[in-house]
Amino acid sequence: MGKVSNSLKLIDVSLNNKPFKRKLSDFSVLITFIALTIVGFAFTPLLNISLKPNKQLRQIVVEFWWPNAAASVIEVEVTSKLERLLNGITGLEEIVSISKKEVGTITLSFDKETDIDIVNFEISTLIRRIYPELPTGVSYPSIRQGYGNRREPLLQYSISAPSNTQYISEYAKANLVPALSSMKGVEKVEVYGAT
Repeated sequence: MGKVSNSLKLIDVSLNNKPFKRKLSDFSVLITFIALTIVGFAFTPLLNISLKPNKQLRQIVVEFWWPNAAASVIEVEVTSKLERLLNGITGLEEIVSISKKEVGTITLSFDKETDIDIVNFEISTLIRRIYPELPTGVSYPSIRQGYGNRREPLLQYSISAPSNTQYISEYAKANLVPALSSMKGVEKVEVYGAT
């Protein structure tokens, strides 16, 4: 019983002993607050904060042409084959394809950690390998880099005439492109599809 009462006395003494309840002066609290505020302001420029975060993924666009081919034929014969081939690339976040009359586009979106130059090389190698298996008449796919800001064309024209396609292409480049490019609000005019 003596040991228990000694233990209780020891606990009572330790609880009543108040060295840890020391009060800080108002001046000490104020100085500490000012010092922490200055340190916070000093480290603010190091924070990665943006008012308008960039959520756009880096992109690579693969485009090809097949004169006089319907969109459904392009989808089955070319676009789907290229999609299957490109779907296994490391870092790929999204793949979107569009098949239209005479043209197909595959947009590959990658996360920001992906080395886009290495991926570009890998895509070039894969396309070089599969190109001989694509139907005759399909252009060699072009590869370009983008950052998610590419806009779809507002207007597309299809030009045909009782002449060879090279003459039609040269005529469009010489006469139509300068006229359309000079119009206010036109960002870009492209001629494609001639072989």
